[in-house]
This record gives sequence, C-alpha cells and structure tokens, in this order.
Amino acid sequence: MLCYIETSAKSFFSRSFRIIFFFINFFRQLKKIATMKRYFLILYLLFCTVFCSAQDIFTRGLVYQLLAMKKVMVKEKISYRTVNDTTLSFDIYYPPAFSFKKNLPLVIFNNGVGSMELPRWGIYKDWAKLAAANGMIAVNHQARNGRTLEDGEALLDYLVKNAKGLNIDPDKIGLWTCSANARTGMRLAYKTRQANIKALVVYYGGPDSLGQLRQNLPTLVVRAGLDAQFINTGMDNFVQSTLQQDARIELINYVNGIHAFDAFDYANESKEIILRTIEFLKKNLFTPVTANDFVLTNKNFMWLVMNNQLPTALVEFRKARAKYRADSSFQPFYNQWKAILNRPMPMRVCQKLMN
Repeated sequence: MLCYIETSAKSFFSRSFRIIFFFINFFRQLKKIATMKRYFLILYLLFCTVFCSAQDIFTRGLVYQLLAMKKVMVKEKISYRTVNDTTLSFDIYYPPAFSFKKNLPLVIFNNGVGSMELPRWGIYKDWAKLAAANGMIAVNHQARNGRTLEDGEALLDYLVKNAKGLNIDPDKIGLWTCSANARTGMRLAYKTRQANIKALVVYYGGPDSLGQLRQNLPTLVVRAGLDAQFINTGMDNFVQSTLQQDARIELINYVNGIHAFDAFDYANESKEIILRTIEFLKKNLFTPVTANDFVLTNKNFMWLVMNNQLPTALVEFRKARAKYRADSSFQPFYNQWKAILNRPMPMRVCQKLMN
C-alpha cells in the first residue's frame, strides 16, 4: 500500500541507502538459488520502497521544471484494452496550443511494474509534460501486474492502429523505461515490437537476457553511480553486450546519482541529464534511424560466431565482402577482414570464410 511520509532530502538519502543495502544482503543470501525472477522481484521491491518513502508518490514530480509544462494539454483515461472485468486506459499529453492538424512523434513512459495507479504518479506526469512541452506527444498507461509485456504490446498496437485520430506519427515512437520497469520496456523495444519503437531510454534499470540486439535502435542508458550494486552490474552487462554487438548506444554515468535521482536530486547535473534525455528523444524521433541493413564489424562478427550463429555470421561476412570489394574507394574493410581472420577461431570457421 502506498505510504505518505514527509521527509527531508538528507533523511531520505540515508534511509534509501539502508533499504538498498538490506536488499543487497538479501540478494546475496539467495545467490546460490537465485533466479532471474527473484532478481527482478528484488528490483521491484526496491523501486516501490524508494517511491513509497517519498512524501507523496502522487505529487512528487520531476526535479526539472519548465513553465510550458503547465500549459500542456492532457486527455485522460482513454481505454485501450478490456480483459475480463478490467479496463486498461492511458493518458495522452499534447504540446501547448497544439492545433491537432499534424502528426507528431510519441514517447511512451513504460509501465513495466503493473501498476494501475502509475499514470497518476507525479514523476510520470511531469516526464510526460516535459516531453509534450518539447514538441512531442507523450503517453502514460495502466498495466496489470504479471501481464506488463502483454499489456505493453496491446497499448502499442492500439496507438499504431489509432495513430491518425490521436495525431501520432506511427513511424516515430520512442519508449522511456526505468528501474523495475526496464525488464518489460527493453523487451518491447528490442524483441516483441521492433517495428514500432525507434528510440529507447533506460534509467537505472536493466533487462533479463535479450540475446541478439537490434542494431537500428538508438538507446540511451543512464546509470546512477550510487545505486545498488546488483542494478549497476545488470546495466554494465547490458552495455558490454551492446558494445560486443556494435549496437547503437549512448551512456551517461551519473557518478553522484542515486536511484530515482530525477525525482529527488536537485543538483545541476541531475537536471542536465534530464535535458540531455529530452534532446536524445527529439533527435532520434524527429529524425529516426531508417537503415535496417546489418553492419558487420569485428566485434559483432565474433559475437555471432561465439553465440552459435555461424550461418548468420557467414552470410553477413560474404555480403560485406562482396559489397566492399566492389567499392574501390573503400579500403579499411580489408584491414577489418584481415583482423577477423586473424582472430582465434575454430579452423572450420576459417575455412568457410575463405570460400
């Protein structure tokens, strides 16, 4: 049950760390038998506990504010799905004085924890208002606990199907996700709704195993240095995976950042990161990545080989070899080709590459 506790920033910071360290120790006790479900249960508990420790989850907003946020237009409780006796809805935010004569990019603030009250949270309302104040449309939505991926997919399907009536450009949809929500949000973006999501923002949270990643999805990862170790370890592993696969990624490492810094940390750096996030979304939604061709590199070639995707690696290698051999002005590839062949790998792979 959500709680209402008045607190100063100092006492909140101290209490949050005690909570975090409690969960870290709890996680260590489960180390030998822990599963990914337990991992995300702990992250979910941490997420809820941090916000429930706030003075008021419904009124605590974003630490960065613009006057234009007060002029944003909101349409509330639009139904997008009914399951048995449960109706799910979303709130949609439009820029100030929007004429409704053109379609705009959309940012979805992902509900991956399954909260029916999340659209009322102050921090989510303010993020949506900030996006709308910067010329985009934003959506906050309800989702059922334990069915967040299914509901997230249904929401996207509804928004795309009804894009014209909502003044949404269906080819310019981005997703923002954080903390315990990230498991669902990142799977939506990288796996189940690849065709719809063109940009992804991840705040202080990480995914379960995603395997091969999209190369055409610009992703901004914001890491809080003072966050719990298991959270940052998960984020670090994801970042390492994107580099191994040469996927599009930008990383902001906020060394002094705490979990949910966007709601509690009024430092200039915190506000600057929020602004950089909005600029990232604007850049990648108003001018989204359109190239779908796979770009073969030393790194992702080896990732494919080492992850039992040799046929794919060979197909991509031969395509790249033919492409660059036909381009007399492009020489670096031959150095790259040589580097690939000089990497330690099974003899059978080397033989196939030479064919």
